[in-house]
Amino acid sequence: MLVFKIFWVSSQFLGFTLTALKTYPCTRFYENLKDRTPARFSLLTALGFGASVAFFGAFAAFGFLTFGSSAQGMVLNNYASTDVLATAARFAILASMVFGYPLTFVSFRDGSLELAGLKNMSRRHLDMFTCAILACLTAVACNVRNLGLVSAVGGAILGSAIIYIAPCAAFLGATGQKLASGELTPDSWGKGKLALERNLNRGGVALGIAFAVIGTMVSLGKG
Repeated sequence: MLVFKIFWVSSQFLGFTLTALKTYPCTRFYENLKDRTPARFSLLTALGFGASVAFFGAFAAFGFLTFGSSAQGMVLNNYASTDVLATAARFAILASMVFGYPLTFVSFRDGSLELAGLKNMSRRHLDMFTCAILACLTAVACNVRNLGLVSAVGGAILGSAIIYIAPCAAFLGATGQKLASGELTPDSWGKGKLALERNLNRGGVALGIAFAVIGTMVSLGKG
């Protein structure tokens, strides 16, 4: 299913790039939240991530209990092409990709333009930029055969980036700017505490990079 491959590979790539560019569309979610407050947004985030963890954890557990060590990265590949429910699940994933893709793509496109300092592009140039990105992603997707490998590598990199690298890098960047502007001093949090915190965050970045490299190598080795 070429269309499924295009959306799957593109979504994995866009998700990786968005992690490096900015915090996805969370600001839009916050702006559209009714009676928004940081506490309500925190609750929404906890419920959303909690439900996702439970949902995907259940799928991983059932996949392993069904196929054991023979379970593939894309577990639906373990089912016969004649399995009606598995086929329905494949179409459900395709629908999820199709309808979720615009949200991912627009965030990636806007983040790329913002990073490049091109915030006021004409509609014509914006359309050309959009078509160019779609053409590149489609070309890559048409030449990828192992979707499980794409998912595994994307998970290894994204997981490490979101959990370790991005938060620590954000802390280092924010405190570094405040130190440079004089808003913070090395002893603002107590003698040596700020330096210790920054060193721990540098270690978090290094740990995240190490986990990403190891996870990617393991995934490529199995692929």
